[in-house]
Amino acid sequence: MSALTAQLDQVAKAGAVAGTDPELSVGRLAGGAQTAGWGSNWAEGTESALGADDVWMYDDGYGSANFDCRSAHAQGCWGHRDNILRPWQRDLAGCPPAATRLVMGTGYARSSHYGPSFAEILVAACGPKPAGEVFTWAQAEVAIGVSHP
Repeated sequence: MSALTAQLDQVAKAGAVAGTDPELSVGRLAGGAQTAGWGSNWAEGTESALGADDVWMYDDGYGSANFDCRSAHAQGCWGHRDNILRPWQRDLAGCPPAATRLVMGTGYARSSHYGPSFAEILVAACGPKPAGEVFTWAQAEVAIGVSHP
């Protein structure tokens, strides 16, 4: 992951407000990178973003609240987890390593149904550094004490 961007945060926020997985409707990111693949997740009713991530990762199969998993063999079972763990490098085959980008956006809204609504969108892109970075991987490493500024 290289960064969270303002552009993708807006896309994720729209998904959180609408109560649905965010949809990417552009082929290029702000800054010019060409999108090569993307995935998105939405959850409602958890009390935190960490709770939403836990649901996407560990409670996404048959018998869960995943609307796309209504039978044991439904194609949507574990789809949220697959988005998070997706081998994004396959989408970027042919892109020079220095130009590969994995960026994301996150969004939150209050829902009238079950309380908090959380959404994320993950995008593999090839090209220049995205415009509007709001939090980079390097900043995250410093924040959790993995590296120093």
